[in-house]
Amino acid sequence: MKYVGAIESLVQGLDSNALPNTGRLVGKKLRSVENRGDAWLAIDEVDSLHLLLTAEAGAEKKFRRLVRFKQRFLKFTVRKWIVSGQSEQEYLDICCVADRKSEYRKPFMYFASDCLAELESEAASPSEAIHRVAQRWHRFWVLPGQNEITSQWTKGLLGELWFLLDLVKRFGSEAVKTWTGAQGHDHDFQANNIAFEIKATETMPPVVQISNLTQLDYTLFRSLWLVVYLVTEHKDGEALPDVLGQLEALVEDPMMRDLLWQNLAELGYRRQLEDQYREIIFKKTKSIIYPVDKFFPSVTRSHFKLPLDGRVHGLRYNVKVAGVKSTPFSNVSVRNAIAGLCAGAKISK
Repeated sequence: MKYVGAIESLVQGLDSNALPNTGRLVGKKLRSVENRGDAWLAIDEVDSLHLLLTAEAGAEKKFRRLVRFKQRFLKFTVRKWIVSGQSEQEYLDICCVADRKSEYRKPFMYFASDCLAELESEAASPSEAIHRVAQRWHRFWVLPGQNEITSQWTKGLLGELWFLLDLVKRFGSEAVKTWTGAQGHDHDFQANNIAFEIKATETMPPVVQISNLTQLDYTLFRSLWLVVYLVTEHKDGEALPDVLGQLEALVEDPMMRDLLWQNLAELGYRRQLEDQYREIIFKKTKSIIYPVDKFFPSVTRSHFKLPLDGRVHGLRYNVKVAGVKSTPFSNVSVRNAIAGLCAGAKISK
């Protein structure tokens, strides 16, 4: 979050002021987007926090679309304000309807940071940029997130983001289409009859948890691979927001960015919790890839003589990947499988 620190500092300064009279705001100008018009942070007479952007022609009509993203603590309007003695001016007003003691102040600061970053990176008008940010954040606010931010959940998501980052670096934004685990598929990445399952573990030799009977069923695909990242908690490692920041910088296609955010939201990631995510840091020490074939240790439906009882709704097991020969990432079969995976994403437009 590029501007969170600066926004927090400005808000602290605003909170030290007396509240203004009705119809006026006390604010501080943000200079990061001056080339796109003025941007202000301000507070009103009931201590609600506002992000104000200079309104462009026709902004009110465009801003009406934001009504569906309204939260009980967040509203979008176009209106005139007098801010800190400046002449009255019409602004795009994004308001956090909560005082300084509210739990919603922090998420709003992250939201405001995203708005400023979007204004810098996009050629669209301010109202269009805010619409994109609101659309993105809506998912993070309305879907239930992780009740507890655990080391296990963090490791698992980091592994998937590391793998996706490598795909995007090599094959471009459309590689995001191959990230299918969040959409209810049994495998983290799949396309073109090729699948990759991603695991991250601190144990050596690697021990990975398998979630169902299909994850290691090689008969379901032309090619199935298990990627294992060996990790350790280390201050020189990476947190989830670090890897996500790299991904967002590389995924230039708006539709692919939207798919990326949708998947993150489905997996329980919440942008407003990034401070907490930064408290869990893992360093990737080794990357191993295994071809999953008939020799790979697994439990699949074919191992049962009789069909499973219909009342059995899930089966998890652990695999100790000891004595199993891995394949170098540089091997031609691995390179071809990854290329085929991403080629499948391009085909499925």
